[in-house]
Amino acid sequence: MKIGGIDITNPKIGTTTINKVFIGSDQVWPNIVNEFIFKINTALGDGLAEFTFSPDYAGAVNYTIDWGDSQTSTITTVTDPTHTYSTGGIYTIKINITSGIINYSFIDSPDKLKVTELNNWGTYSGLTSMNACFWTLTNIVLKPTDYPNFSNCTDFVNSFREVAWDSGTVFSNYSFSAATNIDLMFSSSPSSLNGITQADFSSVNIANRAFNGNSNFNEDFTGTNLAPTNMGQIFRLSTNFEGDGIKDIDISNTTDMYLAFATTSLTNQNYQDALIYWTGWNGTTATKTLQSNVVAHFGTARYEIGGESEDVRNYLTGTLGWTITDGGGI
Repeated sequence: MKIGGIDITNPKIGTTTINKVFIGSDQVWPNIVNEFIFKINTALGDGLAEFTFSPDYAGAVNYTIDWGDSQTSTITTVTDPTHTYSTGGIYTIKINITSGIINYSFIDSPDKLKVTELNNWGTYSGLTSMNACFWTLTNIVLKPTDYPNFSNCTDFVNSFREVAWDSGTVFSNYSFSAATNIDLMFSSSPSSLNGITQADFSSVNIANRAFNGNSNFNEDFTGTNLAPTNMGQIFRLSTNFEGDGIKDIDISNTTDMYLAFATTSLTNQNYQDALIYWTGWNGTTATKTLQSNVVAHFGTARYEIGGESEDVRNYLTGTLGWTITDGGGI
């Protein structure tokens, strides 16, 4: 975007960053690129100068692949297109999709180890699943410059498991509003997942293991819209996660918190605050309704002996029949 001849790369109003600029209903900045774009290096994997794209299909298939060497293919049938390059090397592949692809499913490609970067999500809205899409792509770094259209995508199980994200990727404008299952979604990611708690997870029911095993993860969940029924092991083994803002996770319908905070750095204060807020404790009684017989694990975090957090803990284990593992009282 330019004002006069000056290129404006980070516009702000006051101290607030502007992420998008529209004229009427047309987005003018950042520039919209329709294609799904990624890079490959044919020297990786089997080392052959070729690449196979293996998406999952449903309905009428219609898309065009620019293979990055001035060659294109238009695909209108259910097939796994393979392209052979005249010489090996690094190529940028651009896919313009009209219909038919429901999961990019890189995990199914024999050439998945050749994928090195994801550069652009594009505008395609036909995805219904990202299940295991990028899992086992050990050479990829996701560094998109735009935001995906996941408006019809419900399944994110294993989708970004063990995948590295570029540190410049900010999730605050990502919408996973159709997602119902994010089991293992970001498990064991080596990245910090900047801004992930500002993303839209409003329809998620199953969040088991969603962020577990992430040693660099320590996001603040204040104001999050996450309200899962199942969150077993959700943060387990995320050793640096201190639990800031976890009181804002809506657990009113949660039935499973098994090992949720095991082997984390959940602080005593965040644990105590969460117990009080989740129950709506008013000093003597709970004012919010929670599920009974929940198995919950809060790592080594400790409640305050003689304080409200102990009263809440006793209420949960006594009246509601919860089984709680924590670090004991202090």
